[in-house]
Amino acid sequence: IFERLAYNGVGMHTAHEGWLSKLHIGFKGTMNAIFLKDLKDKIRRGQRARAEEGFNPGNCAYGYRVVCGVVDERNRNVNGLSEIVPEKAEVVRRIFKEFAAGKSIDAIARDLNGDGIPAPRGRIWKPASIRGSVSRNKGILRNELYHGVLVYNRLRKMTDPVTRKPVEKLNPESEWIRTPVPHLRIVDEVLWEKARKRLMQPPAPRPAERKRRSSKRPARAAKPHNIQTLTGLVRCGVCGGLAHLANLGRYVCADARYVRTCNNTRGKRAPEMARILFPALRESLEVPRDLLPSVNALVERERQLRGELERKIAEADAGINELLKVAEKGLLTERVFQRMAELEKELTEAKNAIRSVPALPASERDVRLALGRALGRMKLDLLEQARAEYLRDALRLVVESITLTPIPDRPTGSTVRIRLKPEGWPELWRVMTAVYPDIAAHPAMKVVKT
Repeated sequence: IFERLAYNGVGMHTAHEGWLSKLHIGFKGTMNAIFLKDLKDKIRRGQRARAEEGFNPGNCAYGYRVVCGVVDERNRNVNGLSEIVPEKAEVVRRIFKEFAAGKSIDAIARDLNGDGIPAPRGRIWKPASIRGSVSRNKGILRNELYHGVLVYNRLRKMTDPVTRKPVEKLNPESEWIRTPVPHLRIVDEVLWEKARKRLMQPPAPRPAERKRRSSKRPARAAKPHNIQTLTGLVRCGVCGGLAHLANLGRYVCADARYVRTCNNTRGKRAPEMARILFPALRESLEVPRDLLPSVNALVERERQLRGELERKIAEADAGINELLKVAEKGLLTERVFQRMAELEKELTEAKNAIRSVPALPASERDVRLALGRALGRMKLDLLEQARAEYLRDALRLVVESITLTPIPDRPTGSTVRIRLKPEGWPELWRVMTAVYPDIAAHPAMKVVKT
């Protein structure tokens, strides 16, 4: 922004620094980034100490609420106190009892919605919020706080090096901090163990398919219907709610499936929507607009980010070397070991985040050709159920919504209405050149002799 304004003869003035120069943009920006990193480390150390004392350093889970107005002997507010909400605690016990008794999670969610019990976020109960995620150890049935154990440092937030979106990853269990908090227990020991035992059981194998008598050829293995690339983009045209992936790989209205408040039970498979979606994307790409300036600005930002990461790597390497020299002199202390661990963690995070900077495209035509090739690869990967994670984030850059509306006066079928976001093309170019590096390559020129 500073360079673009300076090019047009416009200065930047702030109340604290006055007129800004390149010194402010470079040096002060670096110092501010270091300050934010140190501040984040201090906050984590403070949260760790509070968690070890039994206080909640984060948000309250379902079934609890924050206790305010408590002061200590020095008349300071005590933060991190929680208490059980009796009404919600009964809902938690009901979920554990029904699950331990053998009831399916889908049936539990359906009955909770039928009884009009509000979900944790105020909408409807869904099986995912009850079952939770194994990769992130989240969900009501996996929350150890209901068992009277406060767990801290279970997840870490990182930035995806390709999409630059925040993601959560599970830390090793050896790094978790578990603190007993018996006053916050909702589920007793026997019920917790019964539910935990069933939750950890592997899924039952599917029965073998019957062989067809009329065909002598061996039956082909059916493709798994678990395409989730469009999840979050597909909406119901009747109630406006989200459509979730259901049986047979169809996207069906979630309210009609779980709550029965919508009568739109029709669905459409992802391959059918892909055959409509990608031609619409190609038509939007052909609309005249200047994509090259935005792409160039994006590449310059990538270069600055890579430069900052390389500087962090160099600083971490230099810091580790200095600490090794201290260790060789025999001046080993606990603080030296702690600082070395911090530097090694910073070094690993920076190396994971660093990525190659794409070359600047030569013309507007090169940008559009690369995006056209990317759309072809994306459609193929969606149909083959590959790269679902990257495709989901990439499509959200240019697709606002896909609405499925039942066709009137017909027993089956739905119309597909697609709303696009044309401003997301430059970002899609950056993501796709990282996922498919060869799409930006110039085709070899053929020399024809005459």
